[in-house]
Amino acid sequence: KTRDELLAIAPYLGKAVIGGSFLKGEGYANPLLVAPAFIKAATALGARVQQGAEVTAIEKRPGRFELTTSVGKVKAEHVVSAAGAWTGPVGRLVGLNLPVEGSTAQVIVTEGRPNIMLDHLLQHVGKGLTLKQSPQGTFIIGGGWPAHLDKRLGRKVPMLDSLIGNAWVAARTVPEIANAQLVRSWSGMGGGSIDGLPILGASSRVPGFQSRTVPSGISNSSSTALICTPAKPMKARGSLKLPREAAMANFITAAHS
Repeated sequence: KTRDELLAIAPYLGKAVIGGSFLKGEGYANPLLVAPAFIKAATALGARVQQGAEVTAIEKRPGRFELTTSVGKVKAEHVVSAAGAWTGPVGRLVGLNLPVEGSTAQVIVTEGRPNIMLDHLLQHVGKGLTLKQSPQGTFIIGGGWPAHLDKRLGRKVPMLDSLIGNAWVAARTVPEIANAQLVRSWSGMGGGSIDGLPILGASSRVPGFQSRTVPSGISNSSSTALICTPAKPMKARGSLKLPREAAMANFITAAHS
């Protein structure tokens, strides 16, 4: 769309924006609300959710898996890895190499301002920006700007250079942000495959093991989950078919001993 066409949809855009695309129906969700809702729905369907349980070993036995965790043993017929940045280490527990790397990124939140963005999610791919405004008027600014990972302490810490750069891009794109105070920032760990595509589906080398890995740039949040189920393998409803390039078989190799 031309600048004039964009301004008819998003009059808050700055002069530096000369064109772009608009996808009606594009949306976003608050992971602080969605994740508990997923847990509540899964529990209602009979799932048992154990948070804070580190999986340290997965042993394949005839017809089932036995997992060693920090809170005890778990037995299941099927294991679904939705471990995000930790997909690689989880895969190696069953002898698979899944080429997923972790990276740190940070998010900034401003004080509340008059709500000008409605329900829009704004992205600037070239400069690294994702931007939305909460119902309370706070601007939530992201875009994959790197944070610092303190491996010794296991902490992810926002970086000043990234704060400055991310805020500059945001204010240049939406000038109203220049009038807002930055009130907090946090960082997290995301994961992505070598070509940025999801890794989905079941492993032919380790029957019963499935991957649900989506690059953090197109997922809801950076989170870790390992799902163990005694039920039948999960199947998509309807006629949904996974794209061939996203199939797990295209990515896995035997893990090195």
